[in-house]
Amino acid sequence: CEDVLTTEPNNVQALNLLSVISLQKAFNTYNRGGDREETLKVIDAAFRTAVTSRNKVLALKVDGFSGPISDDNRLKYADICIEAGRYSLAIDALIGASLKNTADPAIADRLIYAMLRAGRNKDAGRQMEIYLKGNNVDALGHALNAIILASTGDLVKSQNEMKEALLSDSENMGVRTANAYLALRRNDSAALTKIAVDLAKDAGQLPVVNYYLSTVYNQIGEYELSRQAAEKTLLAEPSCYDMFIQMGNKAINIALNGKFEEANKAKSIQFQYDTAMTMFQA
Repeated sequence: CEDVLTTEPNNVQALNLLSVISLQKAFNTYNRGGDREETLKVIDAAFRTAVTSRNKVLALKVDGFSGPISDDNRLKYADICIEAGRYSLAIDALIGASLKNTADPAIADRLIYAMLRAGRNKDAGRQMEIYLKGNNVDALGHALNAIILASTGDLVKSQNEMKEALLSDSENMGVRTANAYLALRRNDSAALTKIAVDLAKDAGQLPVVNYYLSTVYNQIGEYELSRQAAEKTLLAEPSCYDMFIQMGNKAINIALNGKFEEANKAKSIQFQYDTAMTMFQA
């Protein structure tokens, strides 16, 4: 792969394959154990290569989008930007069209989702108000509103909106993963477990599903299953930064609450913090 990329630096197949190879190297090194400091160095380098290679592929898709943005290709362009984590570009492409057509769920759902992912919660809330006035909110729109309401602390209205979303379209993957997100947010392990298990039956190959499975297994103490689900998540989508953050948070939790041999306690705790930093940097 590296030989190919020396002569063809934008070869998408080679970049994607290098990303997966690097992830496998990281996982194999982590699972094999050995000297902790050397292990982390190898994992850190492998994760960086994996993420850099995959992000280049996604950037090429965005930058290679042909022609000016129009009503005919706007949604396709927005989807490519969202996949690449380029939320600001998606917002820029959608905001004008949304103001012209406040009742189009295809536009509003993408715009509000991109705003939430970009951390622009107030903007998402204002856009949701416009969407609601159009009186054409679909199931995903209700789910997004449930997330917005939860973020403002209005949990009763949030639950009502989530119920409306599930009644409108209980099979919609966006609705189901939004439901999982809300269960995780309120630390409802029982609800999250049921949602994640049901998702796994229907769409166990999706990165977002394995992300929630990894989270569930971690919460109930099934750490090996959590690790396996995390690996599946990143092998399917190496740029899934939510998974890296979750793995970092898990390491911090172990550092704070784990049981260590007294003689090596300080080093063991430091290793977990170093592991967390490796995940966050990735």
